[in-house]
Amino acid sequence: MGRRGERRAARFLARRGFRMAARRLRLPPGEIDLLAVDGDTVVVVEVKSGRDTPFAELAARLGPAQRRRLARVAAWLERRPDLRRRAVRVDLVLVCFGRWPRSSVEHRRDEIRAAEDGFHGNAGSIR
Repeated sequence: MGRRGERRAARFLARRGFRMAARRLRLPPGEIDLLAVDGDTVVVVEVKSGRDTPFAELAARLGPAQRRRLARVAAWLERRPDLRRRAVRVDLVLVCFGRWPRSSVEHRRDEIRAAEDGFHGNAGSIR
């Protein structure tokens, strides 16, 4: 269900003006589901999906170790010379698949906050 959820999340974000830069991207600090651009902001996107699963339960699947990994990825991106003038944030997209063809999507902006493993969250506090 992971790849299907990622495809659904990418379509959802694209319809809201995000530009998809990469999917299943492997970087030195870890792998990320989606890398997107929202205006001048680089967005690390973690996707959690399930069938007939409440959003709260999907969100709870993002554990402390994954949060630290995502914070490390964001901090690594912040330090890249080619991205220094861009804000970086981490978003969570939750995809609940119901009976075909229905699905529900919830987008949580700026899910990983400042001070987690050196990530400064220079995008500000957007929810």
